[in-house]
Amino acid sequence: MHSKSNLTPLYHLASQYLSDKLLDTDYSDKLDHLHSFLPQLNMVNYEFRLTPNDPRVDANIMVWKYEAPILFNWLSKQEGTVYRQLYKWVEDWMNPRDTFHMMIQNIWIMYDVKESEQGISEPWLVFAFSDFVLEKNAYITMIKRISTYFDNNYKDRHWSILERIYSHLDTGQSIPAFGIQNRNVNSIRLGVRNFSSSRQMKSYLEKISWPGNYELIEQQYAEFVSQADYSMLSITFNEELFPQLGIECYLNYKDNYNHSAGFLESLVDKQLSSMDKADALLNWIGYDDEPQPFFTVDGSDHSIETRIKRWLHEVKLVIEPNSPPFAKAYVLINQIMK
Repeated sequence: MHSKSNLTPLYHLASQYLSDKLLDTDYSDKLDHLHSFLPQLNMVNYEFRLTPNDPRVDANIMVWKYEAPILFNWLSKQEGTVYRQLYKWVEDWMNPRDTFHMMIQNIWIMYDVKESEQGISEPWLVFAFSDFVLEKNAYITMIKRISTYFDNNYKDRHWSILERIYSHLDTGQSIPAFGIQNRNVNSIRLGVRNFSSSRQMKSYLEKISWPGNYELIEQQYAEFVSQADYSMLSITFNEELFPQLGIECYLNYKDNYNHSAGFLESLVDKQLSSMDKADALLNWIGYDDEPQPFFTVDGSDHSIETRIKRWLHEVKLVIEPNSPPFAKAYVLINQIMK
């Protein structure tokens, strides 16, 4: 049971709570196919565009360090280049003597689901650091080392920008994760946490010479940054910083329904979400306490009781050149021990 099946049962449970306002039939079929391909793990994240008449959805799986053997076994059977490269990295991640084992607490394998594309697209990868604070050079060295496992052509300019982003962090700010992307050749994405106001966010972006639209942050997105539990910047670069930006607004985990309701109401008021999609997101939030036959929380004792939690994790406010402001919602389904 531990790693012998796939994610289809968890997806079928999740899909019961995903309104057709969020997930239409074409994308549901594509997600069903993707989940049948993926190994059985505990957590999946779904990404929805909140603009009316935009049905796109992406799916991302989280792999915690304790689940690495499940992923390693699954990767050994995959043939794609990125899977072979990730297989070598996971082998080192599982080694207790390797610094990867200490410094990386989980990874995300992220899939863009494209309506016009047959099959399963090549994923991009996000590596999340463990929850402790080290000197910045330790993180920069780790990012450089991880990059050597994967096809890229990073140059000195990449590392110069990475150094700049780290050097301007204020007290209490950190970079909890970084991504290696295939959608933008040789690009790196960093999450920079945490910001409590748009003014603080703008000040940081000015320090690193971000070339994007500052007015949009102040005029359209400021109230959402102040409403969030905390906010994080999603910054992408290759040999230059990109003008694209994501402002990730995280919702309260413990009081998820009430916090999400107020946040979504503001999105609707600003015409960043349709009412139908906001209502559908609220209907997603909840628990399932019925015993499930497919958990992987503990591979040695299947008598442990689990519960399924569904919540709205974050809303990402997006800035792209020559595009109106828009938002994405990220919902999570997770199997946890009671």
